[in-house]
Amino acid sequence: MKRVLIFGTFALTFAQAHAQEPTYRHAETLSTPQKLKTSKQAITSMKGTLKDGVARLQEAKSRQDILQVNCVDDKLQAIQALLNISEDAGRGLNEAAARKDDEMINHEFTKISFTATRVENFRTELEGCMGEASQYTGKTIVDTVIDRDIRADDPADADSESVFVPVEVELERPVPISGSE
Repeated sequence: MKRVLIFGTFALTFAQAHAQEPTYRHAETLSTPQKLKTSKQAITSMKGTLKDGVARLQEAKSRQDILQVNCVDDKLQAIQALLNISEDAGRGLNEAAARKDDEMINHEFTKISFTATRVENFRTELEGCMGEASQYTGKTIVDTVIDRDIRADDPADADSESVFVPVEVELERPVPISGSE
């Protein structure tokens, strides 16, 4: 039941993340104040994702769950790198807005929007990180069921008698034909 719930949550989050069209495709249709506001919200959201991931990492470390620690740590490194790019782009966006450089505003806004989409994907992957606690490590139980229609003896040990009696036929070779005949 737990696996179904986790998969259902993953599928729902994945569908929600991909249901919205990325903001960076509409960079030129938004006004500069909208771009500044949207970028600030995106960076705040990315910081929240990083914070949630760090909490998950600490929890996995406290349980000494090395599988989950490795999984979460890999995702956090990627999120941190993307957040650094977004924060730099946020500073560049503010500078470009002060200069009223529309091309640079669109460029920096697109970088932030793109990295926000990637971080949202990593958030979904973070939620999918499983550890040792999600794996069954108990004793294996094997149930054997023998079909009554199966022979009890080993057919390889039985004396084999040929079912088919070979037919003895004397074959005569045909007379060779030469090319001149």
